[in-house]
Amino acid sequence: MTQSIACAKCGQVDNLETVTPLGFHMDKAVLWNCQCGNTRAVAVCDYTAQELVRKAMVIDEMRN
Repeated sequence: MTQSIACAKCGQVDNLETVTPLGFHMDKAVLWNCQCGNTRAVAVCDYTAQELVRKAMVIDEMRN
């Protein structure tokens, strides 16, 4: 399991392999909504959960 950092609003730590992404932010970060409603982000890099990146790519392709 790849964990996120704690949410600044509620402290929730998410499993990045199971969150539902909203898409990419400037092709540098993947966005998702925390359970508290806060929009969260994680930078895309070599150690980012590949399943999360793949799901974000699908979401962005569906929008275009």
